[in-house]
Amino acid sequence: MLRSLITLVLCCSQICCFFEITKERTYLDEAERIAKAGREYFFKNGRLPNGYWFNAVMLRGYQELYKVDKNKSWIDFYQQDADAIWNTERDANNMVGTKPAKSLIDQAAMIEIYARLQQVKKTLK
Repeated sequence: MLRSLITLVLCCSQICCFFEITKERTYLDEAERIAKAGREYFFKNGRLPNGYWFNAVMLRGYQELYKVDKNKSWIDFYQQDADAIWNTERDANNMVGTKPAKSLIDQAAMIEIYARLQQVKKTLK
């Protein structure tokens, strides 16, 4: 189930492309169904799983869906998680992560997440 759901969420951006090309509502409905299932599965107790890189890749699909349907709820839960990471998992050097040794991949993933969230904020103005 988990592997299937991960694959489907990552395909969300491709499904959005099909919708943009064909304008067939069934593609958008499928992308929204997948995105909803992904959010319900991965977003627990106000947090996403601790795999920042996975979360960054998954956000790409949610961002593409947001571009099409303008449903801010696809982005809001990512913003909530990013805020929680910044407020609770950041050290004195502004490095994020729950482990004492900070990894470059985690830093890069969070930079991507923050950048993507900022891109969405710009479209709201």
